[in-house]
Amino acid sequence: VLDQSIQADKIILPSSALRDEGTSYHYAPTSDEIAYDETLLLTMEEALNKSGIEHIRTKSWTTDAFYRETPDKVKRRLAAGAKVVDMEASAIMAWSQFRKSKVYQFFYTADYVDHHNRTWDARHEERTADAMTFFTIALTIAKELER
Repeated sequence: VLDQSIQADKIILPSSALRDEGTSYHYAPTSDEIAYDETLLLTMEEALNKSGIEHIRTKSWTTDAFYRETPDKVKRRLAAGAKVVDMEASAIMAWSQFRKSKVYQFFYTADYVDHHNRTWDARHEERTADAMTFFTIALTIAKELER
């Protein structure tokens, strides 16, 4: 998570992703950002809302170079509107658009990438909810798709 105001265990729906990995460029034209299918986002939001599951929708920064999440890059990605960082969202968005497949992806907060003070962050998991909680959320979305 790039934005410290996002609480631990928050469900995050990626609305778009800043592309800083390699796979997405094999499935979608070159661009700095790729958008998630709005209809799929609305479907997930509806399922989560019906179940009373709090969530946010935000832009993500997808990178496969997690050792290069430098303070300067974090600041640039925050300035570009990203509030979270992940390793696969832009690739999944590009692949699903290329294959014309519906993919319903969501994240949950696990740790914070806050380099603003330029001190070493040993990184530890911030999540307090059991992983089964997030599996149950995935099932909630899947059940809504059956309707």
